[in-house]
Amino acid sequence: MQRACAAIAFLLASTGAVGEFSGAFSAGVLELTGETHRADGTRIQRRMTLAPEAGGGVVQTSLAGREGAALKPHYELHYSRVATP
Repeated sequence: MQRACAAIAFLLASTGAVGEFSGAFSAGVLELTGETHRADGTRIQRRMTLAPEAGGGVVQTSLAGREGAALKPHYELHYSRVATP
């Protein structure tokens, strides 16, 4: 079942870049596409996915590339629950 569209915008303060993303949540996976605008004016195309992992964690993957270039792996982050004391 397709869910409502998500829109996310945030500031990457340490570099001065701004990322803008939109996407949808479907079958337990959030898929976002958008671009990052660097302080020097460079635009970087992005695709991010947040998906569940076994054991209750989440994996966030990111592909990135300059405008017109193929997207390449940018990073992969794994999130896990912290036990409550």
